[in-house]
Amino acid sequence: MLAGATPVLVHNCGGNSAPFKNDVEGRYNLADELDAAEARGVRSVSPGQAGWEEALNSGVVKWVVDTNEVLHVVPATDDAIKHSIMTRGAPVLAAGEADVAGAGGMFFGIRISNQSGHYLPCRCSINLGIEKFRQAGIDFSPGSVELVGP
Repeated sequence: MLAGATPVLVHNCGGNSAPFKNDVEGRYNLADELDAAEARGVRSVSPGQAGWEEALNSGVVKWVVDTNEVLHVVPATDDAIKHSIMTRGAPVLAAGEADVAGAGGMFFGIRISNQSGHYLPCRCSINLGIEKFRQAGIDFSPGSVELVGP
């Protein structure tokens, strides 16, 4: 949630709270998703890892914060690439999509959402994602935040 221009972490919002389990509705096949990612050579990256800048400059990325509070991203350029591949289906504390731009290690956030059909995160979980991107040097303005779901 935002208080003015300041992101504020809110706990216990809605009926769905972290950690969020993968595919609670039973619509997806994790093995197929992992195979699709491997066939395309897609792997998640975290801040400071090789491939971080390339992933951010690929366009929209899917992101998750795992239960160790580590941010992971993958390019969202292919619909076959799902949030679940970043943790191999393990629960997450937050998930969504983001659009980031920049070069030479300098980036800024264009848009961030909590959109994830696999994890169905609550709205307030986006605050953890915003904080993890901020810790990686990427800020999102209040107007760039899009909230989905409960």
